Amino acid sequence: MFAGGEDHALAACFPPEAELPDGWRRIGRVHDGSGVTVDGRSRDAPGGWESFGSATSR
Repeated sequence: MFAGGEDHALAACFPPEAELPDGWRRIGRVHDGSGVTVDGRSRDAPGGWESFGSATSR
């Protein structure tokens, strides 16, 4: 159960030709390669969040 004011969102990868389920929308694309780009520019920064990692791994 979601409670206490938390925001929860789901993300998924679908094939380009797939029809998305109701309520879903495309927000980006996954391509072969390395690294991460945002709006066509390279993103050189720490990535992600490790929920169960130690404080030193963040």
